[in-house]
Amino acid sequence: MIDLDHFKRVNDRYGHDTGDQVLVEFADIMRQVARGSDLPARLGGEEFAVLLPRTDAEGALRVADRLMSTLATSAPYAGGTLEELTISIGVASTATERSVEALMKVADDALYRAKGKGRNRVELGPAEEPGD
Repeated sequence: MIDLDHFKRVNDRYGHDTGDQVLVEFADIMRQVARGSDLPARLGGEEFAVLLPRTDAEGALRVADRLMSTLATSAPYAGGTLEELTISIGVASTATERSVEALMKVADDALYRAKGKGRNRVELGPAEEPGD
């Protein structure tokens, strides 16, 4: 789960048209970072998610770090960049079958921990171990 930090500030400072363009350009960055088997998606507002099939927690953290690095060097904005644009990411991983809802809840909880710890960071949710 991914959330653009303080996105309301972008809309307030640059206008909603620019905010909309930032969302589109961020989605493009997500597609650039994603591998062929990954599924990036916008959930609504400034919230996004990336499904990373056959990827363990360590691999998911590497993808999250690449996304943050790419954004830091190319924060989108019509005709320029927004240096203050950052993201918070919550990562969930599972070693066994877990419902989509349960997986999203773990990722969402991790996302809110990232925001609570100052934003512009990645937090990993607890993995479900075999037999849980």
